[in-house]
Amino acid sequence: MFNMFKTSASVRFISSVFLTVFLSASCAWAGDRLDDIVKRGEMVVAVGDFENEPFFFVEDGDLVGFDVDLGRMIAKEIGVDVRFVRVPWDGLIALAWYSRYPWSRYDMAIASITIRQSRTRACDFSDWYFYTGQKLLVREEDGYETPLDLEGKTIAVMAGSTGYETAKRDLAAQTVVMDSPQETVDALRAGRVDGALSDATIVIAAAERYDGLVALEGMVTTERYGVVLPKGEEDLRKVVDSVVVEARRILYDKWFR
Repeated sequence: MFNMFKTSASVRFISSVFLTVFLSASCAWAGDRLDDIVKRGEMVVAVGDFENEPFFFVEDGDLVGFDVDLGRMIAKEIGVDVRFVRVPWDGLIALAWYSRYPWSRYDMAIASITIRQSRTRACDFSDWYFYTGQKLLVREEDGYETPLDLEGKTIAVMAGSTGYETAKRDLAAQTVVMDSPQETVDALRAGRVDGALSDATIVIAAAERYDGLVALEGMVTTERYGVVLPKGEEDLRKVVDSVVVEARRILYDKWFR
């Protein structure tokens, strides 16, 4: 994991260590969020502190990826600069749907977050910007052929993810909780678990990267990613939705073709 990032005038990075100083701050901006962003001249976006290529990852010292480009497109539409803050998933981003998110520090979260009705109690989602699903990664030598073969087995999942919920609900699996997708892959390679359940893009990339690992055929779930927004900020959501519709095609062509 990288700890230092290149700084520019419009895109600056704050380490998650420094960020913890602010977690006890007030959890809401006063007034309309879109107006606040325009007055500030800057949009603050929370993104995961782990590597999730091609959505957000560090390349040559810069934060890049599908989600990062989407954030830049939204900021450009509003007419402001963008600042990305890398934060923990389970320790912070997942709090958005549990009424404990520090919205005083971020205007939105763009971190390959699955849209779920159960998550809309305390936050809103934009329209979807990427269609995917959960897949299982296994060791080829174990001979598993379908997700059902792993019922009751030990599966590595990321804390606070839809994979964690799916492993428990659909596979009746014993789960080993990790802090990042890469840690789930590492646990599988080390023989500590029978499988790793994660987003399809992560699983397919791992199967291509590491000898002896394979992605099982078919999706365990189907999911759509959305931008997480503060509850009730309709003007901001309308702007984000207008960008998302355009971004689906442009960014898919850039990062997946």
